[in-house]
Amino acid sequence: MKRYSAIVVDDEAINIKVLKRILTDYCIYIDIVGEAETFEEAIAEIDNKQPDIIFLDVMLREGEIFDMIDQLASRTAQIIFVTSDARFAFRAFHYDAADFILKPLDVSQVIIAVSKAVKKIEFQHCFNEQVGIDYRNEAAQIKDYIAIASVEKIDFLKIEDIMFFTAEGKYTTIYLADGRKHFTSKNLGDYERNLNNGLFFRIHHSYIINMNYVVKINKRDGTYCELSNGLSIPIAKRRQEDFNRFIKIKE
Repeated sequence: MKRYSAIVVDDEAINIKVLKRILTDYCIYIDIVGEAETFEEAIAEIDNKQPDIIFLDVMLREGEIFDMIDQLASRTAQIIFVTSDARFAFRAFHYDAADFILKPLDVSQVIIAVSKAVKKIEFQHCFNEQVGIDYRNEAAQIKDYIAIASVEKIDFLKIEDIMFFTAEGKYTTIYLADGRKHFTSKNLGDYERNLNNGLFFRIHHSYIINMNYVVKINKRDGTYCELSNGLSIPIAKRRQEDFNRFIKIKE
């Protein structure tokens, strides 16, 4: 039987213990390789161990988990959100969650959620094999072009034609200078790590821009990059100092 690794993130130790017990007793093909109670611990565990499945409590003491997800360097794992508040369901599925289960945990709900996650993992593996691209070696793909695969074809996008990338949950949309756009199953962090860091800059957790298409920086009512097509994209406050260094305003 194939095995799958999992990490549990919850700010209450008792909740982690309950979920781990259910997984151990009823989902014997799941190996729990880590746990975390804070954003920092979660990011470290997920980035270091690259699990197949992540169980995420929506609300930690530091706030909602969604901002933490956007900080991950790479996210190919299937997410199962766990919460006591059903109001988060819609936003959770924007991140293409495998499932969304409510506390107190019901064994059957956990089993169903894990089954959904495993099916999505296996589907992605089959898809990758079918199109003949190894997505684990993203750096090899990103040279002068990016390959965007679908079931029917593979599109090759020239790096120089890419105006910006934007995050769509765990996926990414790539916008070209001629107005076309392409949807890809890779998350924004994967592109950030492998793009030419002298040309592209992640100005916001949802955007990576090609500096060749920036015509001005607007500082009225916030700080924005204005692109050659007239679109304004916000620069996150926490990224402004790094961005200033990137464009040589600061040393």
